[in-house]
Amino acid sequence: MMIKRNKEIYWGEFKGASLGDTRQNTFLFGSIVLYYSRDHVYLENDMVNSGTMIHEWTSSFNFQGNRLTPTLPLLKRGYRYRLSSRMTVQPQNGLYFRLIFMDRYDKQVGQVIEKDLDFTFTYPEEAYHYRVQLLSAGFQAVDFHSFSIEEDDSEQDVEQE
Repeated sequence: MMIKRNKEIYWGEFKGASLGDTRQNTFLFGSIVLYYSRDHVYLENDMVNSGTMIHEWTSSFNFQGNRLTPTLPLLKRGYRYRLSSRMTVQPQNGLYFRLIFMDRYDKQVGQVIEKDLDFTFTYPEEAYHYRVQLLSAGFQAVDFHSFSIEEDDSEQDVEQE
């Protein structure tokens, strides 16, 4: 059975003056953040060091602890997926994606660091949940709309025949 869903993943909500959990998931120190709409966020900060996490999404939350639901789709172990993003970065290669795969005990079992804004990856067999992070690589500004994670059936169809 092939499940193909194209769920758009957005930056996240800003919740009032306290900014809710955005403080924990977004690098805000010295940043100019313009929240136009749910699917359009502009973030500018030319003083961020390379390797600094700009924003993070996760596929697992403790709902009782922080009243949030996961922002990433659940993935099947051993399957190949394509991450496609809709954003404009200044300079062009100023952001990297990092995917961190965790086991049931929150121990890291793998990671993928990718400088392309569209790429494929395989979800590890031992993973239970994962996080997606945007890392600075000398970026100055990002005009972020969304990204999506969907099954990449180009190789899987060949293997099943």
